[in-house]
Amino acid sequence: KGLGLRFLRHIERNAVLLFLVPACTYDLEGGIGTPEAILREYEILLSELRKYNPQLLSKARVLSISKSDTVSEETLTALSTYFREHPIYNNEAPEATDEWGGTGPAVVPVVIFSSAAHQGLDELKDALWTELTKECNQVLEISHLPIDVQVIEKEEQPEEEQPHTIYMNEVDEEWDLSKYKGIGWDDSNSEE
Repeated sequence: KGLGLRFLRHIERNAVLLFLVPACTYDLEGGIGTPEAILREYEILLSELRKYNPQLLSKARVLSISKSDTVSEETLTALSTYFREHPIYNNEAPEATDEWGGTGPAVVPVVIFSSAAHQGLDELKDALWTELTKECNQVLEISHLPIDVQVIEKEEQPEEEQPHTIYMNEVDEEWDLSKYKGIGWDDSNSEE
């Protein structure tokens, strides 16, 4: 179905993009929760961004694998091991500087968590905070691409057809509410 234009326009203002892929993602060849299935879903999300605005790919990213409580411990261990040994790089981002002063493509942090089981949430918050506070991830300008939206202008009604609101302070005489008795909105059940 796609990500939706309103959502995509909203994320243009964000410094860091959080990608959520469920751990129970299914892959025809590997089964449930395989690294290949996770990466396939991640690539689908990246392709949606690329189609909408390729400049979004240069933003910092965090890949979070959610719903870790829905897969086995063996699957979680396999995912953790795989992503530790095979880091994901953001080749579109400006080169990052590591702790030894070297530069290279930015590594996309991968965090496995479960909201329902309250597992990995601190690691997720820490990863997001780390990315947000990096100087290279500060939003300097928003790059909105022009969007083709048709605006339908409403025809103005002629003066005599326009509804007129009457305010209480505009009425000189007292309102006669007796004609509204018994139609269900008044508090009294008795008839006069």
